[in-house]
Amino acid sequence: MKRFCLIFIVVLFPSAVAVANDNLQNLLEKINSTEQTEERLDLYWEIYFETLAMDLDLSFKYALEYNKLAISSDRLDHKSNSFWALAWLNKKLGNLDKSYENYLLAIHWGRLAGLKERIGDGFKNIGNIFKEVSEFDKAYQYYYDALAIYEELNLNPKIINTYRSISMGKWKEQNFDDAFKYAERALVLAIRDQNDKYINILYNLVGMINHEAGDYRKAREMYFESINNIDSLVNKSEILGIAYNNIGETFSKQGDFEKAHAYFDKALKEKRFLNKPKTTAYTLQNLGKLYLMKNDYSRATTFLGESISLMDVNKIDEDLTGAIEEITKAYDSANNQGLNLDLSPLLAYNKILSKQFRLTQQMRKQLIEQHNQYMLDRSFEKQDLQANIGQLQNTKLYLIWAGVLIIAVFLFLIFLMNRALKRAQRKSQEIVETLNQMKGVLGKSFQRMLEDDTFTITTKK
Repeated sequence: MKRFCLIFIVVLFPSAVAVANDNLQNLLEKINSTEQTEERLDLYWEIYFETLAMDLDLSFKYALEYNKLAISSDRLDHKSNSFWALAWLNKKLGNLDKSYENYLLAIHWGRLAGLKERIGDGFKNIGNIFKEVSEFDKAYQYYYDALAIYEELNLNPKIINTYRSISMGKWKEQNFDDAFKYAERALVLAIRDQNDKYINILYNLVGMINHEAGDYRKAREMYFESINNIDSLVNKSEILGIAYNNIGETFSKQGDFEKAHAYFDKALKEKRFLNKPKTTAYTLQNLGKLYLMKNDYSRATTFLGESISLMDVNKIDEDLTGAIEEITKAYDSANNQGLNLDLSPLLAYNKILSKQFRLTQQMRKQLIEQHNQYMLDRSFEKQDLQANIGQLQNTKLYLIWAGVLIIAVFLFLIFLMNRALKRAQRKSQEIVETLNQMKGVLGKSFQRMLEDDTFTITTKK
């Protein structure tokens, strides 16, 4: 069975590579056969994903071409996508400062294109960059900005993942209360949504926090809980490898070296099957530390040396510095015991350690400068916005007062008209009364005249 699996992997892997190369070739032929900018942009975005798992340098080359074309176009979404591709690749290549710069540009164009989720993802990934150089306060600022967007859009999986990132930052800071708080928030949401992927991840995280807090029994309970329901997940080997490794660490801390070794071996089997050097290196490091605790310095240096060889010395990596510190202890202990171990590798390891320190300090300095400039720009934007709002408010006030004045004048005119009408009514009444009086006087006069005429006529007769 093992032989069959080996043959299957040997046959399948070259086949997968061949298919990927064919797909890339087809995409490149399509780009060369069209002059339509829209179509070329779409094809470059596909090429980015096609080459991402194949060759980072090749992917970076096409991402630069994509970015150049996108900048010259009027497609805001592709401008954002192209800077996103460069940001992601720079992060993978260890260029954290360039990654940060490109994420900000991806966010800028994403904002103009109305891509809210892209903006949230950018903030989230920038938070991860700052967490990597242990600038936790700045990391949390970006995480909270991302959370606000994800909550507005009701993107629960991304809310869960951001809570997880905050929890991991608090865990690294040894702030276990807050680490538990954010991990439990995420776990409650994942269970409510029946999200098996994050349920697994978060049980594992809660176990890691308990482990760091010294509660190894509870940590182990969480690790076992994390692998209870993984049948629906596709990456079972990776999940098992991580869980077995973490369970082994709890037994190692409790001094049960036999059980620790058994679980490290199980983890190593799963990880080697996946052919993932970074995660394999971590378990090799744990085996080296285990042999160091057992005072078996020869095996300790063998496992720790293999662990170091699988890591990228040109990227900031806490696990790499940890492995070098452990192997230095092993050589020092062996030397103190009078054992004849070859100490020449120590010089190379110390050079790597110095390089890691320089990289970390350099990246931290550049990122802080970029962050401060970004915050300053945001401050100016906010001031401009407030000024515009102030102008709008002043204009609004002017309009309100103008409206009030017009209404007041209108009411005053109505008052004058009403007053004039009342005067006219009084005048009319006076005229009517006068006319009535005149009518009465005239009536009496006419009556007398009539009587006088009658009298006159009668006398004449």
